[in-house]
Amino acid sequence: MGENIIQETIVNENKDKLDKLFQAARNARDTGDVDTAIKHYKEISALEPNDWEALFYLVILKTKTVVYGEISNVAISVCNCISKVFELINRSVNNEQEKKLIVAEVKKQCCDTAAWLVNVSGKYYNALAQNDLSFSLITAAVNLDAKRKAKYEYAQRMVNIGNIMCICGNAIEKTFGIEDEFYQELAVDCWKGMLNVHFGHIQYYKVAVFNEESIAKYAEKIQKYDQAYEIPQIKATEKRNYTITALLIVFGVLAISILWALWIWS
Repeated sequence: MGENIIQETIVNENKDKLDKLFQAARNARDTGDVDTAIKHYKEISALEPNDWEALFYLVILKTKTVVYGEISNVAISVCNCISKVFELINRSVNNEQEKKLIVAEVKKQCCDTAAWLVNVSGKYYNALAQNDLSFSLITAAVNLDAKRKAKYEYAQRMVNIGNIMCICGNAIEKTFGIEDEFYQELAVDCWKGMLNVHFGHIQYYKVAVFNEESIAKYAEKIQKYDQAYEIPQIKATEKRNYTITALLIVFGVLAISILWALWIWS
């Protein structure tokens, strides 16, 4: 009997400690104190390794201080945790209404994080490329490989970021089913967000792997539940900008060839 009392005391003490840690972590998170929130979630995770909130926000909060070179890895980390987070929620939360609110919270955080990473990545890439059309023909040709690499890496980042919403929608469908309209709307909204990311940057996919069959598959899934949905179209300006850049590169190479020939014959 004495052992039971001791065990119960330990459980109560741990519960009180966890309650205080959760409160501190959420307060820090809500006020934007990322480092403090991470610190408290790590403490929670040490006490409760299978707590969905600690697992999820330890990954999500790291995206708030991401630097450009880490964007793809951070996006992949978010993708890798989503399915497990939903499984833990499904197992640990018995009240259906509470479960729906939590799933909606995770879904929103995933979509907001994807939007944040798109913004961070876009700002950096645009800063590098904003003077692209003002380059001389020779400079454009000399920097051809660097530009191709930058564009390829940017495209791959967009694919990884889009995957956050794709995987979130898929995990909702797999874990909770989408017979319930609530979960259906969450999943469909994720897939729409994923397609918006891809079609918003599709001009860069000219130099990256782009699976049109996957896009068609998800567009079909969306239209199954939202018949009014229209697949995004590539803007004419995007096509034109890509064509202009390509022409600059071609003429740049030609200019270097001519100058090289003149130098040899001079």
